[in-house]
Amino acid sequence: MPNNKVKTPPPAMGPRGGGRHRFMFGPKAKAKDIKGTGKRLWGYLHHQRKPLIVVLLLVIAASALNLISPFLIGRAIDNYIVPRDFKGLVRISAIMLAVYLLAAMITWVQQYTIAGIAQDIVLRLRNDLFAKVQTLPLQFFDRQPHGELMSRITNDIENINLFLSSGITQVFSGVIMLAGTLVAMLWLNPLLTVFTLLVIPLVTVALKTIAQRTRSLFVSQQERLGQLNSIIEETLTGQRAIKVFVQEKKVLEQFAAANTDLKTVGIQAQILSGIIPPLMNMFNSLSFAVVAAAGGLLAVRGIVTVGVIASFTNYSRQFTRPLNTLANQFSFRTGQGRLNQVKLIRQCV
Repeated sequence: MPNNKVKTPPPAMGPRGGGRHRFMFGPKAKAKDIKGTGKRLWGYLHHQRKPLIVVLLLVIAASALNLISPFLIGRAIDNYIVPRDFKGLVRISAIMLAVYLLAAMITWVQQYTIAGIAQDIVLRLRNDLFAKVQTLPLQFFDRQPHGELMSRITNDIENINLFLSSGITQVFSGVIMLAGTLVAMLWLNPLLTVFTLLVIPLVTVALKTIAQRTRSLFVSQQERLGQLNSIIEETLTGQRAIKVFVQEKKVLEQFAAANTDLKTVGIQAQILSGIIPPLMNMFNSLSFAVVAAAGGLLAVRGIVTVGVIASFTNYSRQFTRPLNTLANQFSFRTGQGRLNQVKLIRQCV
């Protein structure tokens, strides 16, 4: 008698079905709506206007104190060390110590304040997002892997928190330091300023190239992490079906492939971002060498003093440091991409 029994295929893994395709992602959301993202983020920042103004004032104060320090070093050399004025040297050293301590104190208050602002915004963003998830139709959950949703609510929101807690102040401080350092150098000696700026085009091109590539790698890393979380979540919730239909090998292969992809992208991102510090050290050393050589030649001819050269070497380092900071703020782009993905959930009805 022929066997008419039909073999039942394994049910879709996961609590809501969706089959193997649920382990895969649809079209990736890309952060193209910069204006819309900025408006959405400002909707949360708007409630923190007064604390943000306080933070901005603190950033300006700390930047001003950091700009004064190299000038005081030059004055100490020209007015007190060279003339051997010990009492004057003690006096200006005390002033410099007070400046350093005050700058450190202001920076601590600034970080404390911005941390509270960031945590408050992230708290409201998580609450809004979770509340929105409760109103979404079942079709949305059938299309979206659960691990991806968990990753967006946790990892992606945390990326936004990192930008808010450090990126905002670093961008403000970087812009102020760039402008202030340039003005101070032009005021001290325009010719040495030209020598200092010779390195800037190289720094700008190198950092822009690395930042663009690294930003895309970090976004890809977050996407791979969401995919891995999806596989883990659906595997754990579907363990009974996996064991009944002997799907362990298939699940292990899926997990191994996703885990390998995450490792590969993570290695590329970390290696490329790790190039920035030694590269900046090289440019700083190059700028220092150019200023020292040009300043020494001008000092021999009596055009500039040793104190001015000392101030310039410090200002040249301060000038390239904000460029490094701004280049490293591709976390803004990453945060922007994460916010756009979060927005997909909030707008999906």
